[in-house]
Amino acid sequence: MHKSETKEAFVKEAVFPAVCVDGEGRVVGAVLQNEKARDKSLEQKEVWMVHPATGRVVPAGMGPVVRVVQEEGWVRVVVRGEGRGEVREEEGVVRGDEGGVLERLEGVVRARRSAMPEGSYTTHLFSSGGEKIRKKTGEEAIELLLAPSRERIVYEAADFLYHLMVLLVWEGIAFRDVLEELSRRFDR
Repeated sequence: MHKSETKEAFVKEAVFPAVCVDGEGRVVGAVLQNEKARDKSLEQKEVWMVHPATGRVVPAGMGPVVRVVQEEGWVRVVVRGEGRGEVREEEGVVRGDEGGVLERLEGVVRARRSAMPEGSYTTHLFSSGGEKIRKKTGEEAIELLLAPSRERIVYEAADFLYHLMVLLVWEGIAFRDVLEELSRRFDR
């Protein structure tokens, strides 16, 4: 086993979420990547990921890759193919399951809070403290409310959900607690 493939190296290497979308921008999956997985995805035209249990870089079973767009703190991977798929938790890939994507996001945010990788926007928020996190979440909520088009509403809703997840993690609240509260309200 090469050092870069050990679980110890997985913890040391910066990992970031890679959100896989189809040509229309629909989320078809989310995985964790590091630089090696991102580069391999570009070279081999298929999605590669960091396996959550072993830390190895392995194929994610999605693709072919059309392009990889580096965003601030995450990567958008545009793939060719159908938008809906199955959940393959044994490989750490969630496809076609929006709730699973939010749970995956929660895991990434929690990992960022634990590791506090330099240069990460999430690290910046956690380092700034609860007041800054609440302020940013409020700003994102206002941007969502003022969004003039469907596309902007979708974009701002994603920003808001991310910042809300950071706030929940900061406060020690599990996302499943929010889902359980929604479920209780639905069952009334």
